[in-house]
Amino acid sequence: MQIYSDGTTFDANVALNIGDELPVHNSGATTGYDVADAAEVMTNHTDITAVTNMNTYTSGSAKAVSISEAGSIINAINETTNYVVLDIAVGTGASPGTLSAETITWQYDEI
Repeated sequence: MQIYSDGTTFDANVALNIGDELPVHNSGATTGYDVADAAEVMTNHTDITAVTNMNTYTSGSAKAVSISEAGSIINAINETTNYVVLDIAVGTGASPGTLSAETITWQYDEI
């Protein structure tokens, strides 16, 4: 599994960040994901220590997303990826209003 963006930015003062770490997802439980921290997930989430601007990841250099279950591929019913955490950081220079759309793509290979 991979995730990537269209490579464009919202605005110089608005960034879409992705957590560098992928909190473990396990059997539908919230293991590795602190729901109470969702509002400030990038600074308070214990499993995420750094972020990268999402537009860094494009079709030519996508971010690999790990699999929760044993093995490196999803090859059975109910298998899942680990969590991908996105956060929008709005700087003090941002203007109100609607920004252009951003495209995020999930990619997988069939076997």
